[in-house]
Amino acid sequence: MTLEVMLTDKRVIESSLDILQQEAPWAVFHAASSEEEALALADRIHVLCGWPGEKLLEAAGNLEWLHVGAAGVNTLPLAELSRRGIITTNAQGMHGDTIADHVMALILAWSRKLPLRLQRQREGRWDRGGDARELAGTTLGVIGLGGIGRKVAGRARAFDMTVLGTRRSGADVPEADAVYPTDQMLEMLPRCDFLAVCCPLTAQTEGLLGREALRALPRGAFIVNIARGPVIDEEELIEALREGHLGGAGLDVFAEEPLAEDSPLWAMENVIVTPHVAGQQTRSGEKVARRLIENLKRWHREEPLMWVVDYDEGY
Repeated sequence: MTLEVMLTDKRVIESSLDILQQEAPWAVFHAASSEEEALALADRIHVLCGWPGEKLLEAAGNLEWLHVGAAGVNTLPLAELSRRGIITTNAQGMHGDTIADHVMALILAWSRKLPLRLQRQREGRWDRGGDARELAGTTLGVIGLGGIGRKVAGRARAFDMTVLGTRRSGADVPEADAVYPTDQMLEMLPRCDFLAVCCPLTAQTEGLLGREALRALPRGAFIVNIARGPVIDEEELIEALREGHLGGAGLDVFAEEPLAEDSPLWAMENVIVTPHVAGQQTRSGEKVARRLIENLKRWHREEPLMWVVDYDEGY
């Protein structure tokens, strides 16, 4: 049987179609640049590289393996994929360095008052008011010491920050000074000057940071969310920011995306908003393709695939 692979990820099509054909000559690759093209090919493909819509998944009756270029898979129909026996592989760990850079950029921007400085620059004002804060000696809490969380922890250590973190198991990792089981998160939060939310969105983590958790942080703490919006109760976050309990927030993800034009988060002076770009990086299409190539070779050799999503865990 000839393995037929469809590419709908434009980054992969534009950067790596030739490489894929060279590295996996036993497979036939189809590049679909529109939903119409994808649906026309759907019933013959065995592998899909891209983010599928409901119609495409329904039409792809012979699909055996889905490869997506993102780490978060919470918007995929995981139960349906599991029921059909379709394997899903993702980009877990691929964005760790880039996202960790973004976390530190948000922390540094807030600590060094960069939004205020940039505003005054645009106004042509030489105004030195507004105290900056040094990071050395402060404490960063990391919710979710997985691949991304550990990268964040390592960078924070380079700034002489103390790093605390949560893992479901509570097992130590070398990048953190102390690790708490997730169910003991409330014991960790009062010690955190900064908090980075790095966990996947699952049934267990949705709403994880609600009123009790946000109020457990010390007054003036700064929170960064690069995970998924629903991990934090957004209304409670806005209230804690308005009241001044939280000093600020750097938010790359939101409960609903795009962020609504009338969201109060846009205008809050203690909030930095970025539009879900923490994972953006150079050569992303090539990196997704390289993972696909590695797994295509494993598939050809009848070996277990890497970066497989656990449907029971949701990531």
